[in-house]
Amino acid sequence: MHGHRHAVAIALLLAAPRLFAACEETLRPALVRELTAPALKYAGSVAWLDDEAVAIGAAGGVFEYTLADGALRNLVPSRPIPHGLGNVEDVASDGRTLVAFNDDYSDLAYDLTSAKLVSAQRGPAFEVIDLAVRDDTLVLLGFPAVAKLEEGGALWIAKLGAKRDAFRLLHQVDDEAVENLRSCLPPFGGATLVQEDGTIAMITAAEPGVRRFRPDGTPLPTLGAGLHELVVPRIHEVRQYAADIMRRYRVLNAQPIGVDLIETSQGLAIVVRRVSKATVWWELWFPGPGGGTRRRIRLAAQDERVIGGHMRCDARGNRVACMFGKAVQPSGFGGERPHLLLFDLGDVTRKGACGS
Repeated sequence: MHGHRHAVAIALLLAAPRLFAACEETLRPALVRELTAPALKYAGSVAWLDDEAVAIGAAGGVFEYTLADGALRNLVPSRPIPHGLGNVEDVASDGRTLVAFNDDYSDLAYDLTSAKLVSAQRGPAFEVIDLAVRDDTLVLLGFPAVAKLEEGGALWIAKLGAKRDAFRLLHQVDDEAVENLRSCLPPFGGATLVQEDGTIAMITAAEPGVRRFRPDGTPLPTLGAGLHELVVPRIHEVRQYAADIMRRYRVLNAQPIGVDLIETSQGLAIVVRRVSKATVWWELWFPGPGGGTRRRIRLAAQDERVIGGHMRCDARGNRVACMFGKAVQPSGFGGERPHLLLFDLGDVTRKGACGS
């Protein structure tokens, strides 16, 4: 592993400036790392562990990656089953516990202090879209795999390691959104997190805005409730075209899509995938209480092919770590090696009437 690979395919990663009507804010990566280790093939998710290291979910399992020197340590191997987790779909951490899932496991929890597996549940009762953890609480964004069992249920909460019948429903989508919810598949279906103050937040491609809840289930005001442009009315076609990547991305490229949700020192932000002609790029949309966004920042990272182009992020204060990959095969991240990008929100450059 090469510890310092800052200049990687600049034409690919550093987006050309675009003209905005009133204000343009752009954030260029402070750090770019090409992940060359074979075990990090298909790396598609990242989570902060502490100020110095992140967790990376990849084909070979879950790894700790030290930012200073690129040192790699396998936390959860891909095998043996039932104690391994390969082809990781997503990973999240509160710094004490790490949770992850893939197509086979609905959730796996790993204690970072004792370096021991806490729980692992296989044969999921849920189709999982995303997971979040805070202290001993697990939050699951997804829908029941068993038809007609609270089929509109989207957000669930339980103690770590709890059996499925102990999960409590926090949010159920409206009847007209059920079909779209049940067609939400990662990495485009939505995201959830537990904020530092305990607030649980979620987004899905089936409903507008950032839904928020107290741990006891009490709803809080929705942020960005008017962001209907992030709702994908034809997302059910993504499941129909599972074996037809061209038609699948024709649906996904038709509009902006919220692909992740992060808590920064400047508030909650939706990571939004944008497409125009032959270019895919990402922006941070900070949802406001008025129904729209109070701020949008373009991340200077793009893919020149619209078939593919995936990014997931996690924030720690002003620092935003993102896993950038290009999916050129229906099975997942592939083609070029993935890149870890590190952004600092203090480095935003502004043009136009952006204010101070």
